Amino acid sequence: MSISDHIDLHLIDRQAIPGIVAFQSYFSNRDNVFYRVTTNDLQPFEYPEEIQDFIRRLYQANIIQPFNWVAWRESDEGQMLMSNPSRIREASLENVIKLLIAHLRSDRFIAGHLTTAIEEGQISNILERFNELLMTTDAAPV
Repeated sequence: MSISDHIDLHLIDRQAIPGIVAFQSYFSNRDNVFYRVTTNDLQPFEYPEEIQDFIRRLYQANIIQPFNWVAWRESDEGQMLMSNPSRIREASLENVIKLLIAHLRSDRFIAGHLTTAIEEGQISNILERFNELLMTTDAAPV
């Protein structure tokens, strides 16, 4: 079984999108505490319920899909978005979703990766772009 290189936009639950996009205000508020450091060497960062709820909703809405995120992250496209967050404003819907998946998956292997993405404003920017793209009918999943 091979892993896809693409995201199937038709699998995404459109009715769940407003609840996911609503997290943009949470992630953009710098007064929020996005993690706490623990004594667990394997998982030194503990995320609050809001972030755990956000991640759950992404899975429930079929936004998190299996695809070759490691290869994408290492591609020119992935590298450009991972290292140059200002480019998120120009990203396609599929690449915005791939970037979000890459950040979540990377956090499983690189402790604190998601924390860094949140603090750099990448998650907030991803949700902002996601909302922007979904406002156009041609980019919106069916």
